[in-house]
Amino acid sequence: METQIYFDFKNNKLSLKGVNAGYKLLEHNEFTDVDGTLIGVVLAKSKTQYATWRYSFYPKSEYFTGLNLGHYFSNEISAKTDYFERLSEMGNRLKSEISKTCCETDEDMEI
Repeated sequence: METQIYFDFKNNKLSLKGVNAGYKLLEHNEFTDVDGTLIGVVLAKSKTQYATWRYSFYPKSEYFTGLNLGHYFSNEISAKTDYFERLSEMGNRLKSEISKTCCETDEDMEI
């Protein structure tokens, strides 16, 4: 199985291209985590099926974790549904983390 993933990080934008285990990368999207790490999901297609994978990218060291936690599908609609559901789950988790950190205080404030 062919695997050649190319990534480029310029102007705070990650670009992923290539093939992973015989699956051509079609599209990807990511969020910036509270620590600055980019976390995302990729949609890919082989000759017979589709896949979605998660990934992380650490801009400070330009370290890419590779694609992991794969979900596999026999049709495009199911794969795209999973792709957007995984992105939504990530966004909701980050929203929850951000709201916890921005609203925490060490002491109650007096007005």
